[in-house]
Amino acid sequence: QNPDGSWGTKNKAAMTGLALLAYFGHCETPASPEFGESCQNGILFLVNLGMKNDGKLASAFAGNGWVYEHGIATYALGEAFTFCKELQHEIPYLEEITEKAGQFIIDNQNKNGGWAYSFVTEGGHTDSSVVGWQLQALKACSHTGIKYRGLDSSVTKGLKYLTGLQADNGAFGYNSKAPRPALTGVGVLC
Repeated sequence: QNPDGSWGTKNKAAMTGLALLAYFGHCETPASPEFGESCQNGILFLVNLGMKNDGKLASAFAGNGWVYEHGIATYALGEAFTFCKELQHEIPYLEEITEKAGQFIIDNQNKNGGWAYSFVTEGGHTDSSVVGWQLQALKACSHTGIKYRGLDSSVTKGLKYLTGLQADNGAFGYNSKAPRPALTGVGVLC
């Protein structure tokens, strides 16, 4: 873990989100005796990043990759907020940034029901790998108790997009029904 609470050297929002999700999957929280400080610092890194960028969670906004970063980091903040709320562990601005980050995903869904690189809302490139992270982020956000505008319809459209990539044999494709075994896991999870 870096001194600023992040992980990695590139795509720090995504790497921090993944590290936090691993901790949370092991039921580690900011209140944990051994890993609490590490969790707290990772959450604070993401919150501070969101504060600087009006709820957008990425290291940089040029190129296609930040759609993944934002989805992964939002997923982690949704989980973090739910844990902290249940534990009555206060982290300043966690609720505000979790709300802004989740609402950004909803508000920037592509017209076809997926999510595109750079969060393009019309045209652009949408695929199951991008959609999977956004749907998992929205799932985590739905558990927070925060009221998101359009959450249910966004999830419904996202799932419809994803099932449109499912082949007759049940496998999921990348941006067509051509099966991709690694992306079948994404489809099944969503």
